[in-house]
Amino acid sequence: MARSEKITKKELKEDRFVTLTLELYEFLKNNVKTIMISVGIVIIIIAAFSIYYNNKREKEAAASMAMEKAIKLFEEAEDAWSDQEETSQEESSDAYKDKYEDGKGKFDDIIKRYGSSNYADKALYYSAKASYQIGEYDQAINGFRELVDKYPNSLFALFAQSALGNCYEQKGGEDNLRKAISEYAPQKFEKFATSPQQGHVVAQSLFHQGMLYEKLSQPSDALKSYNQIIDMFNGNLKKAIDDKIDNMLQEAKALVEKITKIPGSLDEDMQANISKAQSYETTGKYEKAFEAYSAAIHLYKSQKGSGTAISPKLEAEIREYDERAEDFSKNLRDARRYESQEQQSSALYAYDRAVGLNFAPTRELYENTLLQRDRIQISQVSSTDNQKF
Repeated sequence: MARSEKITKKELKEDRFVTLTLELYEFLKNNVKTIMISVGIVIIIIAAFSIYYNNKREKEAAASMAMEKAIKLFEEAEDAWSDQEETSQEESSDAYKDKYEDGKGKFDDIIKRYGSSNYADKALYYSAKASYQIGEYDQAINGFRELVDKYPNSLFALFAQSALGNCYEQKGGEDNLRKAISEYAPQKFEKFATSPQQGHVVAQSLFHQGMLYEKLSQPSDALKSYNQIIDMFNGNLKKAIDDKIDNMLQEAKALVEKITKIPGSLDEDMQANISKAQSYETTGKYEKAFEAYSAAIHLYKSQKGSGTAISPKLEAEIREYDERAEDFSKNLRDARRYESQEQQSSALYAYDRAVGLNFAPTRELYENTLLQRDRIQISQVSSTDNQKF
């Protein structure tokens, strides 16, 4: 009987390859129609997406050009409106109104033709604002309301909410003034919490609200509005101070760590200040911790820095930090001292130098609010004294 030959691994692989190739051929032959249809569908989908995005880009570009022209008309109307007070000619007044109407027509066209573009909310805002500027307050209200409802995440919707109050205020009459007060309420702006401009718009709206309450002879309600602005300012000022102290504290700790690595850098006074700083930080007294760390750095600068071999870079860091820390501490002390002496303007100037009054409300609005509040309180005290007699 003949002995069977052993099949090698190479032959086995080749046999499997042939089998798979034949199976694939049979599959393609039997399903060629289905495969062609599937490939066709994929090509159509890709083409459709390509056409869609190309059309979208073209519409965005067209909307951008249309918006540029409309804004130019609106700016011309704004200039004409500003100039119309300087002349008594009737055509000047008509001219600015005509320009606003022309601009509004352009904005309305953008809304109609490019309503799905990124310029729709801006066009709606300026269309409503143009109506406001020519005294068509009901039409402006409709536009601003639509913007707030349709584009709640838009920055223009935030301004539109405040503008609704402006519209009712301009319409006049007790009912409309009360509607304006409602539109100026802080709750109306909660949906815009993520906008960086929200605080400024809310503060300005509260001021308008307070003025309207005064107009309606409701001084107690006006005080509530004004006090909300004052509380907002004081809260944001405290946050600004806390943030500045935290940043300076982290800088001081990093610098102290570098200093302690220098052989012979610490004396008893420096070590005492560092220990106090660590203790204050543990108990949450961050301002005192910052002061103690800064005192340790200042000691090193004045006592050790000149006689110790340190790198020019570290020496510059120590000097620069020491100057900034001293400047910040001095301005903060001055601000608090002026505040305790009721020298408000001087206190605000020092606070501005210490942390920068770049938050809501603005310094100007805050000071105007204080004047309004103080005027009401003085009037209430005078009224109470007169009643006694």
